[in-house]
This record gives sequence, C-alpha cells and structure tokens, in this order.
Amino acid sequence: MTIEEIIQAASEAAGEGSYEKEFDLIQKGLRLEPDNYELYYMLGEWYFYRNIDLSYLCFEHAGFYAEASNAPEEDLKTIHTGIEKLKEHGNPTVKDTSIVILSYNDCELMKANLEAIRKYTDPKHTKTIVVDNASTDGVAEWLSEQPDILCLLSKTNDGFSKGCNKGFSLSEKGSDILFLNNDAVLTPNSLFWLRMALYTSHDTGMVSGVTNSAVTQEVDLPDTSLSSCMEFGRKNNIPDRNALEARARLTGFALLLKHTAIESILINDKDIFDTRFSPAYFEDDDLGLRLSAAGWKEYLVHNAFIYHKGGAGFDSHNQTLINSREKFREKWGFDMWAYELPWDEAIETIDSFEGNKYKPLRIFLIGSGIGTTLGHLKWLYPNSTCVGWEEDPLLAGLSRFSGDIICDTLYAFLDKKGTQLPLRSFDYILADLSSLDEELASKFRVVLSGLLARDGRIVEHLE
Repeated sequence: MTIEEIIQAASEAAGEGSYEKEFDLIQKGLRLEPDNYELYYMLGEWYFYRNIDLSYLCFEHAGFYAEASNAPEEDLKTIHTGIEKLKEHGNPTVKDTSIVILSYNDCELMKANLEAIRKYTDPKHTKTIVVDNASTDGVAEWLSEQPDILCLLSKTNDGFSKGCNKGFSLSEKGSDILFLNNDAVLTPNSLFWLRMALYTSHDTGMVSGVTNSAVTQEVDLPDTSLSSCMEFGRKNNIPDRNALEARARLTGFALLLKHTAIESILINDKDIFDTRFSPAYFEDDDLGLRLSAAGWKEYLVHNAFIYHKGGAGFDSHNQTLINSREKFREKWGFDMWAYELPWDEAIETIDSFEGNKYKPLRIFLIGSGIGTTLGHLKWLYPNSTCVGWEEDPLLAGLSRFSGDIICDTLYAFLDKKGTQLPLRSFDYILADLSSLDEELASKFRVVLSGLLARDGRIVEHLE
C-alpha cells in the first residue's frame, strides 16, 4: 500500500469504529514515512477520548512536521483547530521540555547531538542548555558561538552530578527536563515517544529509551555506527502498544523527568542529583530509587531509540566507580549491582517453553528485588500476571510497580504455606534457593509445589 492508501484506509477504519485496525494502519504508515503529519494528526484523534495529554502531544507533533514540510495553510488550520478543540474538551497537562546537556570534549559528537535536536525537536517547545565542564578540545569555544542554546562555560570540571544540577538551575521553571549525555544523539521521533511515555499516566515520573550502548537498556545491533543507529531509530520509533517496561531505575545517558515529579524529589529545594556521588556513577541509580520511593512510575521506552557512544570513564582504574558504589551502599543499605540486571536464565527457560508471547501466564518470583525481572517479564508477556515475594520492605516498596508484591518474612511465608496466594495457579515459579540450607530449601519447595498449576514448573537458580 502507498502512504495515501494507508491514510485512506485508516480514515475508513475510524469511520467504521474499527479503532484497533486504525491504530495498526497508522503504525504501518509511520513505519514507511515517520515524518508524516497527517498520520500524527490521526493518531491524536485516536487518543482524543483515551488520553488527552497524548492526543495533545500528537497534534503538537503533527504541527511541527506540517510546518517543516510547508504544508498547505488549510492543513495547518485543521491541526490548530484540533488543538483548540482538545483544550475545550479538557485540560492538557503537557509541559515544554528543557534539554540539559553536560559537555566535556568530544566536539564532533557534541555537534551531532545539537544537530539532531535542531532537526528532530520543535524549538517552540524545547529549550537547550549546555554546561561545559572545562573542555580542552575546542568544543567550549564552538558552543559559545551557537545562538540557539543557553551555554554555561565552567572553569573547572565539576563532574556529572554538579554539572547537571547547574544546567537544571538554568532550565525553564515548570518544564519537563531531559538530561542528555553529550555523547548521545536523538534519533527521529525519539524525544516525541519519550514524552508520550512520560504522559501515559499522571503518576509516571521518569522515562528513558533503548540504545546501542547502556547496560540494561541495550538493543543488540549488528552495526552500532552513528549512521546505522540513526536509521534503526527511524524505523523503531513508531507507535507500539507494548512499548513500556516498568523499571525502578534507568541509565543516566538520557533521562526525561516530569515537572511534577521533579518538585517532589529535589535535594535542598534545588538539586536533582545527589552530589555525594560526585564526580560520577550511581547518581542515576539513586535518582531512580528516590523517584520510586516517592511513588513515581518509571519506564524503559522500547519505541524510543537513542544513539549513545558510551565507554567513557573518569579514571583508568575505576576508583571513582568503586567509591560511588560504596557511597550508594552506605545510603541505601544494599548493593545496586545485585539487582539491576534481570534473571536471564530464568527468562530464557520460560521462553523455551512458551511460543505465544500474548499467553496469559501466571508467574511467581521469589525475591523480586527492585522489580527488574518482574518488569521485564511483564513486558515480554504483556498479558501475564506477575507476582513477586520480597523479604526486604525497602526492596518490596521499590519494586511495587513491576507487579503484585508480597512483603513477608521467609518463616511467615513458610508457616502460612503461601496461603495468601491462590493454590495450584502459577505456570512458573522462579526461585533462587541457593542461600538456604537443604532442609529449609526442601520445605520451601514443598510449599511452592502447592502453588503450581498442573503443568507448572519451578525454575531454580543453578550454581
């Protein structure tokens, strides 16, 4: 089908009330032509009675592409009328975005970073702030010549936390904030889909995208060059019903925070990042956990791909990393590295038995941690029911958005024989019993067996 045929078919589907078909056609059209303003306008209409904020964002994006393509005045008027009608219908809460970039050397990539912002974001709704941390390769001088950014040239390298806090202090009051690494480059529509994720619910506080280089958020690509990643982003960043994966922390190369969430977690009423982690590392983990503890949801957005060069560090021996890891342990009482990765072996075991990702599985995880494994399973199997058991009240609270969490002591759980859970109902029970002595592990297995469905499986951790 041509793009014109797709638009016509989508319009007919809407007229017939075939809204899921309409969504699929819009998705198909944007895969072919990701800057088509008519399709974004149609998507805005699709969201009109579902989520007023998402509808507004789609109309806004349609206007951006319409103006960029010198669309007929009649089309521009239609988009403007749609926005006004939306405002009459409700009260959109969408805010503009301040993009805060911390710069340190790597002039050519910094140029690519700003070029992408200029190309793929609407200047009417974005403000770019760059804080340069005493670069020595000429990037500071180049930045000072850019008329469309607010640039702060620091005489010293203050590290990530302090530098980002400086940038935040220069942002538009009440705006959403995108913290973007200088070695990260937005791909077509990536910021749009991050914003769509951020406004998917009123209690969503922070989102980040997938990338070619960032532990826990990587997409496996055969070619990770900038040009190849830009093309991948162009094809990847389209409507997706299952784009959001619940997380309790996100990697700091690209973080979009909602204005209302920011207000609830500021340190000393002014700082977003905790400067105890200066010069770098674990400040993003800390930020994510503070947001989760304050009741904000966080999502990894699978239809928002952003290029990231990655690999840079503050010292060759990683002493900075070691120091910040210890500071994190002192503050939160646990080692983040024990919980940030999903249990891949257990997930692979489920995958080996399940051919239909839409099957309504019931999964029980012993030791939910901060919810990394549960959130990933829920994304992989969107119709599944995911239940986690966690002994530590802090971890249980941090993981609560990834599934249904039970917080209980081990002995209470065994004494009650898991009776707070439905018997003979779980398709999979994932359990790491390696830290228990054999007598206690055996007792645990008996209780868990009573929770299994007839063809259910217990998946244990193997040393």
